[in-house]
Amino acid sequence: KTSPKLDPLRACPTCCPMSAPLPPVESVRVQLQAALKRPPFAEGHVLAPEVVELDAPAPEGLGKDASSDVVWERWVAFSEPGPQGRVPVLLARPRPLHGAAAAAAGRRAAVMVLHGTLQTKEDRAVDLARYARKGFVAACFDSRYRGERGSVEEYQASLVRAWKTGEEHPFMYDSAWDLSRVVDMLLTRADVDPARIGATGVSLGGMIVWLAAAADERIAAAAPAIGVQSYRYAVEEEIWHARVDTIRPVFEAAAADLRGPGSPITTKVVEKVWRRILPGIMDELDAPSSLRCVAPRPLLVINGAEDPRCPAEGVRRAFASARAEYERLGIADDGRLELHIAQGVEHEVTPAMWQAIDAFLERHLEPHKVVGTVPSLRSRL
Repeated sequence: KTSPKLDPLRACPTCCPMSAPLPPVESVRVQLQAALKRPPFAEGHVLAPEVVELDAPAPEGLGKDASSDVVWERWVAFSEPGPQGRVPVLLARPRPLHGAAAAAAGRRAAVMVLHGTLQTKEDRAVDLARYARKGFVAACFDSRYRGERGSVEEYQASLVRAWKTGEEHPFMYDSAWDLSRVVDMLLTRADVDPARIGATGVSLGGMIVWLAAAADERIAAAAPAIGVQSYRYAVEEEIWHARVDTIRPVFEAAAADLRGPGSPITTKVVEKVWRRILPGIMDELDAPSSLRCVAPRPLLVINGAEDPRCPAEGVRRAFASARAEYERLGIADDGRLELHIAQGVEHEVTPAMWQAIDAFLERHLEPHKVVGTVPSLRSRL
């Protein structure tokens, strides 16, 4: 097999010895922030989060005791003008924290848990409950065109529209922007320590966490699961099929536009789609470059060894590049950087993998630690 010829990429010397040095981390972060940025509200106005319900019923399927020690809240955050700028949030917190009592009790760690492609925020409710019982304020939101924001069909249609118009980036980028807007919301709460906000996510959620953590330094610890990958590596090695199949309609539309109706999806079509709907992801914003931007904050990358959607070699290349940045800072071996590749596992997060994620977040965010006065952080990315 001959790999397709792509434009030269500045990549990690550990992975690609003949390539040029990577650009500086801060320049990559600035480029990523620009790629994620969505249209502003009129005259720079920022809408405050809206309360939907402060002691909501537990999501279905959690059992009759799901509200005995956990309070469920529903909110709407705002990320841009228009219907997709409404970001529905499901939040869980330990029941002893409530209103003024929450402020008196002090501030705790928060964690965001992001769902996968065919899921909604309610599908991660079991994780929110688990984290709330550990002492976290835990939140999940519906990503673009999912849950209260749309349907699977509308999501797939939005990707086709992104290919044709380039006006939206509903695969990853726009939801990464939304994640930072949910961070804004958490920063308004009296029960959240702004210095201890972490994030994890599964599949698409893991991709969103990788990008958001790279762009937004307010995320204190990140544990993207089965999401970190090298898009360029998958294209070069022609092992893109499993990833493409998750959002196949946009590639079929692109093949028809580029080569005529009924044309097959080729490697060149895949490359063109990625460059169109995720500008920069084949170059400086791919994980072997952008994952470095999480340093010096704690980072856990977790993946299955047999994952066809996030090929393990691409994950290792991204991690090697990130590790080089942590080494440059002299912190690669102090416990804040971890890579877990689960043998025999495909595209799933097993109970053992969840245990590793939980332990990582507990170690670095200390959910049972309560603080009073906290230093102020930037309110927005």
